[in-house]
Amino acid sequence: TSPAEHCTSEHANMGTSVVFIFFCATLWTGVSSYVYQRIGMSTNDNQRLTLQDAGWISWTTGTDQYEDSQDIRVYFEAPAGTRILLIFQDIDIEQHSNCGYDRLEIYDRITSSTSAVPQRTVCGTSQTDFVSTGNVITIRFKSDGSRQGHFRLLYTVFNYGSNCSADECKCTNGRCISALLHGDGVNNCGSTDVSDDDSVCDNEGYTVLAMHGNNGQTLTLEDAGYISWTTSNSDYANSQDIRVYFRAPTGKRILLMFYNIDIEDNTNC
Repeated sequence: TSPAEHCTSEHANMGTSVVFIFFCATLWTGVSSYVYQRIGMSTNDNQRLTLQDAGWISWTTGTDQYEDSQDIRVYFEAPAGTRILLIFQDIDIEQHSNCGYDRLEIYDRITSSTSAVPQRTVCGTSQTDFVSTGNVITIRFKSDGSRQGHFRLLYTVFNYGSNCSADECKCTNGRCISALLHGDGVNNCGSTDVSDDDSVCDNEGYTVLAMHGNNGQTLTLEDAGYISWTTSNSDYANSQDIRVYFRAPTGKRILLMFYNIDIEDNTNC
């Protein structure tokens, strides 16, 4: 995964003759900086686990294959104000008309009650996404002794907002997910989106550096931001010759992405 997949932004068309560049100062290591959390149900019976930005839930951290005659209940908690998306990435749970043999039960709250009615009961080989109404869920897995199967769920912690924060990306379905998940080959937005590659990393909170008014100046870059003609992203003026120097912290390199440019075309510029 390249730095571009972790420092990506899109912006509405700003009109003609505009230069709009997103920069990211990153310590390039050649590998993704985000590691998905892996949670095994089998070793966490009756435990309350804290969720990270995204991760995988399966029978164990090493295998999706579950065992016979099991009854396991795990409680999951995300940060206050967020919600939890579950995508049933790969499941093969013994099929039954009312999931009476093997099943996953999803509760939209923390509950240890054996008489509580789950919001979702899952068996078979496919299932639509589950979205919590709050920041906690309970998952119970129960199997009989007749047949083994497997399950692997992808969870993503998200929130809804008219504007995502500076460290989030906005999915086309309105969900705000961590910017670290953007374009990593896993769809964290939900099955209703083709891919979170289409998500928009909001520019709220990012620095906008202007070329105009800084001729001959050396500007210090923050972690990420924008370079434009002016801070208001207006069109550039005629008959200009501006040179600006940009410096990132020692040990970091600078990635430039040309997200919105309209500069008069010519074979040799």
